[in-house]
Amino acid sequence: MARQSDFLDGKLRARNYFVAIQDDILESLAQGKLSLPQACERLYYSAHEFYPRFLKFLGAPVNSTLNLTLKELLARNLVSHFRAEARDDPKFMEVAKRLARELAGPPFRDWCRQPWENQDY
Repeated sequence: MARQSDFLDGKLRARNYFVAIQDDILESLAQGKLSLPQACERLYYSAHEFYPRFLKFLGAPVNSTLNLTLKELLARNLVSHFRAEARDDPKFMEVAKRLARELAGPPFRDWCRQPWENQDY
């Protein structure tokens, strides 16, 4: 029982640590300190190291129907996050629009075609 509790505590700590990293990435992205690919890279590698379930959850159900790369799924998820935030704070709609423009651009499309190292999701 104690072993299971320690295991669950470790999982919870890893998830909470990942969420804190994710919040920092979202803040930097909103402030324009990161490009969409940079934010995706940081989020991917942080999730890969600390909370791989995030990547499995993100990639599995949606990718089977939309046939998108994990990079594009992650980027679309970030844009959707800021659109959802804009419901409560309209200033986030400008962030969502900026990211959507970046998502549609050729440099982003080129970046999406290259898989990440260690991508197994």
